[in-house]
Amino acid sequence: MVSGDSATFWTSWSWEPSGVGIAATVTLYATEWWRLRQRGRGGRILAAWRAWCYAGGLMAIAVALLSPIATYVRFFFFMHMAQHMLLIFVAAPLLWLGAPLLPTLWSLPRVLRRGIGRWGAPGHPVRQVLGLLVHPVVATLVVIGTVATWHVPVFYDPAQGPTPIHELEHLTFLSSALLYWWLVAHPTGGRRRLSRQMAIPYLLPHSL
Repeated sequence: MVSGDSATFWTSWSWEPSGVGIAATVTLYATEWWRLRQRGRGGRILAAWRAWCYAGGLMAIAVALLSPIATYVRFFFFMHMAQHMLLIFVAAPLLWLGAPLLPTLWSLPRVLRRGIGRWGAPGHPVRQVLGLLVHPVVATLVVIGTVATWHVPVFYDPAQGPTPIHELEHLTFLSSALLYWWLVAHPTGGRRRLSRQMAIPYLLPHSL
């Protein structure tokens, strides 16, 4: 690649609407993180290192969706795969390590916050469904099934290039990855569902 082409590559950032969403998410998290810390709430859960993890997760999403990787994804297959790897193996775990649920909940009106809090009550249907989804076997099948489905030609071909289907692909990749990483990087900063001993065989198939 000649120098001119190289310069063009590194300046080829795509400022799509997803960039607005990332900026809004950063603002919300940072505002509520600071407000809770000032009020003496959050404590260990909202340690500074978690804020950096969350920022790193959003940066990984920005690199995957807005950087030259996204601009040239239609020309190079390895960049298409790099997007997927960033979303599944970098962004998702870092977002959960940022313990985003607490700042997000506190950004909501009190009535709505309490209503969502009741979803976690024992026996509530939402808690039961979520408990099923975050079972290690189910979460693994969901993320593997999502990746496999999008690589079937009938789905893969329409997802090439900057199309709504391509954005849907990214959304499903990130959503399934968040479900998968929930078990090893708890989203509230609490105790993980899987111990370190169990997390190794759980993660091993996806590192091969």
